[in-house]
Amino acid sequence: MANNSEIVRKQYLTELTGTVLQKVKNMIILTDIESKVVWVNKAFEEHTGFTLGDIEGKVPKDLLHGPESSAQASEEMRQALAERRYFQTEIINYRKDGSQYWVQIDCSPLFTGDELTGFLAVQSDISQKKHEEMKIRQKNQFLKELLQDISHKLRAPITSVLGLYEILKFEKDEQQRAEIIELFFKTAGQLDEIIKDLNDKIYKESVNY
Repeated sequence: MANNSEIVRKQYLTELTGTVLQKVKNMIILTDIESKVVWVNKAFEEHTGFTLGDIEGKVPKDLLHGPESSAQASEEMRQALAERRYFQTEIINYRKDGSQYWVQIDCSPLFTGDELTGFLAVQSDISQKKHEEMKIRQKNQFLKELLQDISHKLRAPITSVLGLYEILKFEKDEQQRAEIIELFFKTAGQLDEIIKDLNDKIYKESVNY
């Protein structure tokens, strides 16, 4: 015969996993005090490909984590569960077909009175957000490298132009002046090629962004 604690727990689960949670679009996982799954909602099944039958009685990370899941985030979750406290984290999870997605997890301990009855994890797919963050990081890295490239490539010809200008101001010999002007044209051509190259890089980056 089930004791009062078990009866209370079952009643609580019945209420919690009713119509309201089934309609929530976020993925929801309900576990027992040992972090083993007792229930997931339809959104979880549809998004991950795992049914309740697949995951019931298992620790979620055993099915959802994979090669690129953060070991640090996983350890932080384990520690928070052991300490029976709320946590929020972001981690790469894996669907049943092996495809991965970024998820934000908000997990809270559940109590009946002072007694811990399990944990409720609400998971939101943040793959698009992470994709946008990655694009911004790539763009920032491109701009950083572009500025370094500009500084490196333009320094020499600009220095040459300034030097030639100073010489030209004081040179009286017409032949020498003609040679200096010819060097001006060559340096200007170098600058033009550098600018075209930089423009090509900027255009290619804008197409890929």
